[in-house]
Amino acid sequence: MADIEFNDNSAEVKAALSGAVRAYLYEAGGELQGQTYEEFAGGYRADQRLLSVQSTGRLQ
Repeated sequence: MADIEFNDNSAEVKAALSGAVRAYLYEAGGELQGQTYEEFAGGYRADQRLLSVQSTGRLQ
């Protein structure tokens, strides 16, 4: 019977997975932050325009 040698690569696999998960979470966090900012800033600008119309009677 042939001798079978087992190489334990679990540390390298765990490190690679950890790096991939960190990169994914970082990217997902950036997307969420960007969408949240866009929604807030867009709403803020719309509110400011509405207040301007209400106070001056014209759209600026």
